[in-house]
Amino acid sequence: MNILILSYFFTPDFSAGSFRTQALINSISKKKPISNIYIFTSMPNRYSDAQKFSLKNFEELDVDGKKIKIFRSKSIQHKNSFFLQIISFSIFVFSSIWWSFKFRNKIDYIYATSSRFGTAFLGFVLGKALKVKVNLDIRDIFSDSLMVLSKNNFFLKMIANIIRRIENYVFKNTDSITFVSEGFYDNLSINKKRNILYVPNGIDEIFTKFFNQNFRYNNHRKPLKIMYAGNTGYAQGLHLIVPKLAKYYDKKLQFQIVGSGNAIIHIKKVIDQMKINNIQFIEPVQRKELINFYKNSNILFLTLTDDKAFEKVLPSKIFEYSAFDIPILAGVSGNAKKFILKEVDNSFVFSPNNFDEARYQIDLILNNYTNIRRDSFINKFNRKRLMNNLSNFLIENINDG
Repeated sequence: MNILILSYFFTPDFSAGSFRTQALINSISKKKPISNIYIFTSMPNRYSDAQKFSLKNFEELDVDGKKIKIFRSKSIQHKNSFFLQIISFSIFVFSSIWWSFKFRNKIDYIYATSSRFGTAFLGFVLGKALKVKVNLDIRDIFSDSLMVLSKNNFFLKMIANIIRRIENYVFKNTDSITFVSEGFYDNLSINKKRNILYVPNGIDEIFTKFFNQNFRYNNHRKPLKIMYAGNTGYAQGLHLIVPKLAKYYDKKLQFQIVGSGNAIIHIKKVIDQMKINNIQFIEPVQRKELINFYKNSNILFLTLTDDKAFEKVLPSKIFEYSAFDIPILAGVSGNAKKFILKEVDNSFVFSPNNFDEARYQIDLILNNYTNIRRDSFINKFNRKRLMNNLSNFLIENINDG
């Protein structure tokens, strides 16, 4: 049995989709019914330094007796340009179509993981063309995100409505669906087969290994370090809250932002205007190096804007942060807020963009600072176990009928 995996981002790119796909491959390559795994992806392109990776357009690996064949389309270093991102993704689409028809007699099943719906739609179409079953792994509801951007743009709102109809049709008629956030359930439960499974992102082995080490945090440094790691786009809303907090806490807190995105320029502009000097910017780093930043921090920070679309999401960063004993400060609402308050010990939540609530939560942390191990959370959301559930679900769907 041969499976095709469509994932626009893949190792060694830095993204939730890349990490999730790699974890799935690690799991499904151990399953007996699977003979060969085809991976259609792109060259690393999310961050500006992605060109440092020396990769071939085709690579074949032998893992546990299974052949893993990786095909990478050419990509453009878009530097957060929306237009260049479209071009880069279009190259991936046309390359995937070409590869799929080249190997059309060798593909028995398609798994497509998608954050912006494009890859999901591609997987759905290829499934129909090749007459094979498809599982769509949904990591975002793209039409919701477009609705946020189209508040004052009639044309964009019209596009968002069209995409929503296409999404609904695809979700309703695909063979099976997996999804990362329970907030997506209402969108996906229209699947007439009701063949859907919730599989959150989980914690990767690189972090669980660190968790099992006896590491002592430095809780007495001055100023305390509050760190954000990940994408710094408009959806995260860092530019709306971090400069205000940094100005208020001045010498009490040192803010550290590790990552890149299209909102960085706005944060830096506000910093210059407010004459702030306790925010440090660091370019994206490999996960092994990122661990050193985590363990030298006192508070781990994440936030989203207060737009309704983001009430459904569950940021993958929550799982990564929770592998450490460090307090987590989260400016989220909806599903993410519900999840954190229920599952994550030593977490402090405030409403997105709400300075007064954020300040109150930070004061709670500072006045009674403590490190708490999250053993039960790590056991429950171990990525290896979750991906084993996902690969079993896929195999069941391959064999069904």
